[in-house]
Amino acid sequence: MKARYIILFITIAVPFTLAAQTPDLPREVKIQFMENYISASNVEWQKDRQDHYQARFTHQSQNKLSAYTDQGSWLYTETSMVLCQVPAILRETLLYNYNDADILDIKKIETNNITTFRFTIRNQGEAEYSLTGQLLNLHPATN
Repeated sequence: MKARYIILFITIAVPFTLAAQTPDLPREVKIQFMENYISASNVEWQKDRQDHYQARFTHQSQNKLSAYTDQGSWLYTETSMVLCQVPAILRETLLYNYNDADILDIKKIETNNITTFRFTIRNQGEAEYSLTGQLLNLHPATN
């Protein structure tokens, strides 16, 4: 009997909890996301400071974050990576510029017209590189 109450509680409470954590998604955003990532799992939605809709999710065993306007236009996707997944030219550039540095985080950032890689390096900040290994942005660490 106790198990029935637990099951009943879960079936009622879980949908309300999920609804409370998910912003009201415009239909266009849902459609575009499903077109881009039909097999996505563990999807969590939030709105950023610019009122863009962001989805954190897993797709093809990779953790991703994708952003959309409220009209459903795709803005960018960030994919978490490990060093061995980075193109060889970028690995060589990193080894040359940050020989013994501790790389804390790697993100591949895709937009409509460019793909870049952002590296977070302990005590040095963030460096953003093009696919060809050109330094695009450098954000020094603030202590």
